[in-house]
This record gives sequence, structure tokens and C-alpha cells, in this order.
Amino acid sequence: MTGIDRVIDALRKSQVEELVISDAVAGPVSSLAETKVWVGDKPLELSMHRDEIRKLSSGDARARRADLALGTAAAQQDAGITIVYGDAVDLTDGIGALLRWDPAKPSGVVDNG
Repeated sequence: MTGIDRVIDALRKSQVEELVISDAVAGPVSSLAETKVWVGDKPLELSMHRDEIRKLSSGDARARRADLALGTAAAQQDAGITIVYGDAVDLTDGIGALLRWDPAKPSGVVDNG
């Protein structure tokens, strides 16, 4: 799966086995670092929308750099982080994820190919 909204949703559900980030958006001077996400008190409380965090968290929502929030959420669920270079993988928003399971399938098996 790719795209920041979809990846955030998967991270929030602890579904991510591997967070995949393109080198074009990795690092402190990048579009991912310039993107803000909203976080709550716990690492998996994150969203692109402040109101959603207010519903998820008992604490206040605060803005955080997306690269830091996504990396923290990945580490919290023991997900790996892979940086891909060049055009090796087509990633919407420069970010994607390989999932542990797919809740939409009765077997939960993920087809990452």
C-alpha cells in the first residue's frame, strides 16, 4: 500500500511489517519532514486530521513532523524501515508499507506482490 493517509491508518492498527520510504522524501530537508501530522499521547495515535486525534486520544492533539511521527509509530510496533533509492518502487507521497495481514481478507493473508 502507498500514500500517507493509507500508511497512517495501517500504522494506527499495528498492521505494518515494513515502512517503505523513498530517498526523495527521507531526511530532515524533505517533503515528508515538512508535512505535519497530528499525534496524541501514544505513538500509534496519529492522523492527518486534528479532530480524529481528539476522538482517539485522552490527551490533546499536537502537530508533529510526519517523518518523526511515522518512524516512531513504526518502531512502536517493531516494524522495519526501508529507504528505497531512485525509481525502484512507485510510492504515492513517497511512502508505503508492507502489511503483516489484510483484515479485508478472511484468511488475513497479504499479497504484497
